Formats: sequence, structure tokens, C-alpha cells
Amino acid sequence: MGGRRRCRGRLLGASERHAPADPLAPQKAQLVATLAETLQRRGLTQVQAARICGTDQPTLSKVLNGRSDRITIDKLMRWLAALGRPIELQIEQAARTGLGGTVVEGWPALADAVPCLLWVNEPDGTLIYCNRRVADLYGERFRRDRAARDEIVHAEDRSRFDAVRKRAAAEDRDFELDLRLEDGERSHRWYRLLVSKMRDRQGLDYAWAGAAIDIDEHKRTEEALRQSEERFRLASEAFHGGVSDHDAVTNEVTRTKRHLDIIGETAGSFPGTARAWYERIHPEDRPAYDEARRPLFEGEASQYEAEYRIRHRDGHWVWIWHRAIAKRDAAGRLGRVIGSLIDITERKKAEEQRELLIHELNHRVKNTLATVQSLAAQTLRSAGNFKEFTAAFEARLFALSKTHNLLTDGAWAGASLRALLEVEVAPYAQGGESGRFSLAGMHDVHLGPRAAVALGLAFHELATNAVKYGALSNEGGSIAVMWNLEDAAQEQQLLLHLVWTEQGGPAVEKPGRRGFGTRLIERGIASELGGEVSIEHRPDGLVCEMRIPLDMPTMVFTQGL
Repeated sequence: MGGRRRCRGRLLGASERHAPADPLAPQKAQLVATLAETLQRRGLTQVQAARICGTDQPTLSKVLNGRSDRITIDKLMRWLAALGRPIELQIEQAARTGLGGTVVEGWPALADAVPCLLWVNEPDGTLIYCNRRVADLYGERFRRDRAARDEIVHAEDRSRFDAVRKRAAAEDRDFELDLRLEDGERSHRWYRLLVSKMRDRQGLDYAWAGAAIDIDEHKRTEEALRQSEERFRLASEAFHGGVSDHDAVTNEVTRTKRHLDIIGETAGSFPGTARAWYERIHPEDRPAYDEARRPLFEGEASQYEAEYRIRHRDGHWVWIWHRAIAKRDAAGRLGRVIGSLIDITERKKAEEQRELLIHELNHRVKNTLATVQSLAAQTLRSAGNFKEFTAAFEARLFALSKTHNLLTDGAWAGASLRALLEVEVAPYAQGGESGRFSLAGMHDVHLGPRAAVALGLAFHELATNAVKYGALSNEGGSIAVMWNLEDAAQEQQLLLHLVWTEQGGPAVEKPGRRGFGTRLIERGIASELGGEVSIEHRPDGLVCEMRIPLDMPTMVFTQGL
């Protein structure tokens, strides 16, 4: 059956009258009504529906309001197919016995105008009718039996098609299926196949009516979209930040998993709105955030950047770097805002630490210079000559440098009390002399930088005095240093109670005047640390007792040895 007239069989010869001037107007109206009902049923806005259908909202609005006389049935059916609402084929017949009788007026014109492949066959597969599109595309091949027609179906889809067809027949129901059909050149295109049973007025089955809507473009777009979404997913996973898609019309926001991970949320726990995100931003940062966004949302800016804090689900604040790009239509109206953000909390902490270190360095340099200046002045006043001054001044500078070395090793976070003492006594504990020193404390105390500098200088003065006049000036003397921690008068403070005791040295006489070493110790402990110090020149050896308040939050305790 190679010709159009032969393929259309018994239905075509029933009437030679021309179709009315516009036989498709009622069908168009019905399709438009179906389109409107589909939008309402799915809860879609015109903007969302237009995006799915591949058109724009103004055009869709004109069609829905009956103000477009150029819309075609082809386009309406493609839109409905894209929205998941394919139209079932309805063929009006007076009765089963009317297959060879009069066809409803206008039907041939409508069947040929509809942008589908249409056919009717008996339950055994014998072809009754096909429209012009089927005849033009397949010719005689569509005339033959069902097995021959099935060869038009892509080989990979035949088994699935046959299974669906048999199941529908067994369950006495209509069916629809997406599959690939030959396009006339032995290549294939995607179609949406809809098959319905035809019944007479008594409800008896007498034929199957089929329609195949070309959805190849939609499938290709769908596949391209799937691949695009897959690339986007992989890129989002590779990107260590988050990505968001803000619909400026509906104010709905889609966020990637990483985007929500940054604030400890999931798609199920966090609302998909712009407002929900805004309410998490730190109140102090909102004015700057609003100012950064305003040119994009209220003006014509193409992008904005902002840094701000946002509250994590567990309550702590996360620093965010946020950059967004606008997508506008031809008229410049804002449609979407694509955003990316990165957690910069660690960077912010590093910046704050760097600033703190710079200020701390400036402070320490000034303090160190002031200490050196004081050491020089006091040493000069107490020295008998320049040689004595040079030796004493160099020794004190060396003691200061040893304390600074300890602090530098600890990144100026402080130093261990035991380590300070060991550094000072180390030069006098060589060659079997370590037994002359005893260091004992319940805990080793981690001192802050200021306390470490002051105590380091104090221990140096005490050790130097012991070498010159005290327990280390002969072979039988020894030094014991003991310390413990006591409660202080103020909350969040402890008192470091330390006693330096010398014994076995020469008999001690109280000096006639307070030397520089004594004044340095008293000034460092009292003025620098707010503590108390007493130095007693007992006959059997010098005893220095200190009580120094220390802040508990800055202290770390380890078990003493």
C-alpha cells in the first residue's frame, strides 16, 4: 500500500467534502483549556511552565488568554507533552458498523493537520486507517501486518514495547510509552506513543487507536539537560565551596549539598528561600551585605561580592565569602541569581592571628628595648668600671635572650616554669654538679610571655648572685627551688608560690645597700606581674620567696617530676 488513498482505506472514501474554513478552532480551544488545567493541577506559574515548554511567559500568557491567533496544534501538543500531559486520541464513530459509513464532518482534515502519526487497527493487528503523515513517512511498510510494522520500532525498544502492549491488553487498559521509531531514512527519532481502545455504543471493543507524538527534540533537550546537570553536579562536588540558584521571581533558592554543609544543614532541614538564609546572617554584617546586593537587585549591576558571618546549626559563626552573578532577560529584568560561596573561617582566624601577632610584636619590641635600656642604666650605676659594666651587661642580655629563645620556640604563647629554671642553672650543673640543684613542684606551670620574661630575669639574677657570693661560690653549697599553686583572692586566678633557698655556702651578711639585682627582681615581680617578693639574707643562705597571681585561662598544667 504505497499511496495515501490506499493507506487511509475505508475511512477516507466516506466523504469528499472539503473541511470547514477553520476546522481546528474547536480542537485548539480544547487543547488550550487542557493546558490551563495542567498548569493548575501541577501548581506551576506561567514563568515555570514557559521555561519547561521552551517559550517565554508573555507568549504563554497570550495563548492561555485566547489572544494568540497564530498558535498551532503542533505547538500546543508539544507543550502538553513537555508538561507530561500527552493528549489521548479520540475518534468519534457512530458505531462499530459505521467504519465504512459517514465520518464526522471535518475529521479527515483534522487528522491530517494534527502533528502526530495516527492510525487505527483491528484487535488482530489488521490496519483500518492511517493519516497522511504515516503514509508519507512509511508508505507500503505500514500496510503490512503487525510484525512488519513493529520493525519500524528501534531494535533496542521492541521487547519493552511488546511487553507493555501485552500487559495493557491483558489488563484491558490504554497505555503510553516513549520509544524510538524510524524517521523514513532508517535513522530514528523519539516518539511518545499513546494507544487507546475504541468501543462502540454497547461498550464492545472493535479497534485500537494509536497516536505517536514526535518528542525527539524534547528528548535531546532532556538528555542535554541531564548531561549538563551531571557536569554541574561533578563540578559542584569538585568545588570546595557551595553553589546556589536564586529565582528572583518566586524568591525560591536551590542550594547544593556543600552549600548547606557549610552551615550544618540539609535540603530537608533548611527552607529553600532567600529569607531563611538572610535571617542566619550576623546582625552586625547585614547592613554591609544589603549594601553589596542592592545594585544587583535594585539596579543593573551584573554581580556582587560580600564577606559576612552566618550562624551554623550548632550556634557558632562561620565566615563566608559570597559571590553572585545575575541572569537578566533581553529587557534587563532580573530572572535568576547564581551564587557561589566559600567557608573562609580559617582564613579569617589566620588574619586575626596575624594582626594580633603584629601588635604583639610591636609591643614586645618596645618592652624589650625598654628592658635593655633599664638594664644598661642600672648596670652602669652599680659597676665600678667599664670592664665590670661590660661583663655584667652582657650576662644580663644573654639571660634575656635565653628567655626569648624559650618564648620563640613556643611561638610566644608562653614558656614552662621548669624550663626557665633549667635554662638558668644549666651552666652551673655541668661536670657532675647537677646534684647541687633541686627543682620540685606539684605541677609544671605554663607561664604567659610577660611572666616568663620577668621570672627569667629574676632567676638569672639569683643564680648570678649565688655564683658570686652564695651557695655556688664554694664546692659544698646547693640550691633548692620549690613551688606550688594556691587559691588567689580574685576569681579565675591562682597564686604561684615559689621559694628559692640556698644553703651550704659561705656565711651570709646582710648587704649595706640594695643592689641592682635585688631591685630588678622586685620591679619585675611587683610592677610587671603584680606579685610580692621578699629576699632574706639568712646566715645559712639566701632565701627568696615569691607569690605571683596567674590567670587560669592562660595556664596549662602538666604533672611535675
